[in-house]
Amino acid sequence: MSQKHHDLHRIGALPRVRPVAVIVAIAAFLVCLWLGWSAARRGASRLLSDYGVRANRLDAANAAVKLTPSDAEAHYARALVLAQSGMFSEAGAATEHAVALRPRDYVLWVELGQDRDQIGDVDGALTAFKEAVRLAPFYAQPRWQLGNLFLRTGRSREAFTELRRAALSDPSLWPQLIDLAWSALRGDAGAVRQVIEPQTPDERLALARYFAKKGKALEAVELFHGGGGASEEDVNNLMSELLAGGMFKEAYEVWRSAAGAKTDAGVAVIVDGSFEGRILRENHGFGWQLARDVQGVTSSLDLQERRSGARSLQLDFNGASDPSARIVSQLGLVEPNSSYRLLFAARSEELVTGGPPVIAVLDANANGLVLAESTPLPQGTSDWMEYEMMFNTSDTTSAVLITLQRQGCSSGPCPVFGRVWLDDFSLRKQ
Repeated sequence: MSQKHHDLHRIGALPRVRPVAVIVAIAAFLVCLWLGWSAARRGASRLLSDYGVRANRLDAANAAVKLTPSDAEAHYARALVLAQSGMFSEAGAATEHAVALRPRDYVLWVELGQDRDQIGDVDGALTAFKEAVRLAPFYAQPRWQLGNLFLRTGRSREAFTELRRAALSDPSLWPQLIDLAWSALRGDAGAVRQVIEPQTPDERLALARYFAKKGKALEAVELFHGGGGASEEDVNNLMSELLAGGMFKEAYEVWRSAAGAKTDAGVAVIVDGSFEGRILRENHGFGWQLARDVQGVTSSLDLQERRSGARSLQLDFNGASDPSARIVSQLGLVEPNSSYRLLFAARSEELVTGGPPVIAVLDANANGLVLAESTPLPQGTSDWMEYEMMFNTSDTTSAVLITLQRQGCSSGPCPVFGRVWLDDFSLRKQ
């Protein structure tokens, strides 16, 4: 056989390529090419959309839509840019394109509602917000938007139903809900409570604190008593609001309830006048309070040296201390236009100072106006001595602050050394 015939024979032996396989291969290549090109276009479109929104560039947003006209995200980005520019009619049209492409996206329906609301299309906005609520019934944003629109159109009952449901989904909205209710109902605490419908202890305490800030002390205390399960921090926060507003009686009721005190009325009552219980530096409200970080003074309950009972309060002075510092104090309720007598016992040991300690009674309603001041505690060493102070309250006085502080020195510095014991405090109305 010749070489030519041999070569032809070998060629004829090769497998034949079927036309269908060629077509499939070409089609697969074209599909891959198209997918790659489509992905590139989509990626470029997203970059343009992001840039357009961040830089508020309508040309970039338009280019994104031109690249991917069937991409809802591109139309949504263009709508945001238009809205940022105040072109709400055009923004609404762009959002409608996005909604048509992705009709089950509640975020797009919320945006459409906002766009329509901006141009005064209340019915259209309500339709959009309701659809967003239908699509995402457990999300806060759609209900919050719907509730706000109801409120602005005078449909208060429906408004607060939606707003409360939104706050249940997102508790961070609770303060805004209370603010809206307070404003819409013109400070009617009873009506606010009715539409807010606080259920949990946290909700009741938040509303109680808000009422306290607004001067609604009785309503605040009523909410507190009906709450139950309040933490110590919650109680302290509420008391702070009441005390800051000069609502001392109501603050005492909160403190008494939280502390489990059995006293029904706190007027002219010294809590633990003989220092039989613990004194906490972080104490809030009523009961004895020790000043924090007063240089040169330490305190303790003494089981050995006492006037009566099982213990007394011992104060050790060891150098410089601020004469104006209220080293130990207690807030007490009193009645206006009344006369009171404060009794206590004290003794000192090796006390040396140019500014001796005194017990002062300050008007809590008048920024610490001094109503009475005891004679200075004796220098050197003394036995237990009884002290008596008389003072009168004004027509605005509802609480006094009983405090141990020091008389000012004629020159500084004003160190103090030695020990002082206090015991047997009592307050009596004359």
